[in-house]
Amino acid sequence: TLQQACQNYVLPTSGGVSQESSSSFLLGYIQTQYQKYVDYLLLCKHVFLPLDRTHAWTANGEVYKRSAAPGTENSAVGGASGGGSNGSNAMLITGTANNGSSKNSGNVMGLWQVGLEQFRKRLQEFNWDDLIYQKWWESLQMDWDDNLALDQQSLLQSTLYMWQDLGVLAVTLSQRLEPDLIRLFQNKSQQLKQSSSSFSSSSMGDDSESSTYNATLVISYCFDKWMHVAYHWSRFLPKSTCVFLLENHLFKP
Repeated sequence: TLQQACQNYVLPTSGGVSQESSSSFLLGYIQTQYQKYVDYLLLCKHVFLPLDRTHAWTANGEVYKRSAAPGTENSAVGGASGGGSNGSNAMLITGTANNGSSKNSGNVMGLWQVGLEQFRKRLQEFNWDDLIYQKWWESLQMDWDDNLALDQQSLLQSTLYMWQDLGVLAVTLSQRLEPDLIRLFQNKSQQLKQSSSSFSSSSMGDDSESSTYNATLVISYCFDKWMHVAYHWSRFLPKSTCVFLLENHLFKP
């Protein structure tokens, strides 16, 4: 089964991953294992395509037989076989649960969704979902400071794609990333207010004690960071949201 494949082949153990693991190690390891699993899942989907067209699954493992509504046979088959659809738009579920209660078609999934659900549950078993975000956020802050290597920058984007596949991207962005960005921008803004000179020195590792306010440094820093967020982060993050947060929490007093 997909659950056994995920447990025994893709993520058999914690892999030596811990809170002390570096961001690049954890994110790189997860992406490698996730790609293995997706390749395996695609193979299963092709092999069991007829089964995927005629049956559906619930999150707790119950199996239902699909039945197309009258006159919708073609659209039903197409919907069931698509990787990004649960095939329920033109479907009626004729099976019943083990306890005899019928299920709404919106609660069932195709083979692709079932497989991704197993991977997500496996991450939760190791308590890696929170750890992955923590390491991803650390990498994003390093990228803000221009201290992130090119190979690690690609992990920022690929991790977001994985969250999108697993159906947790919207929650991650709204409930985790946005509050963290607000705090980051507010902290940087406070540092700018205290002294542009000392802020610039500390960010560059300079021990200079000069505290003379330098408007040119402030404007230059804000412009550089706006360009970085608007054109670099926008490759994998929503540009309008990030720019809005930046302008309202870093630029405004």
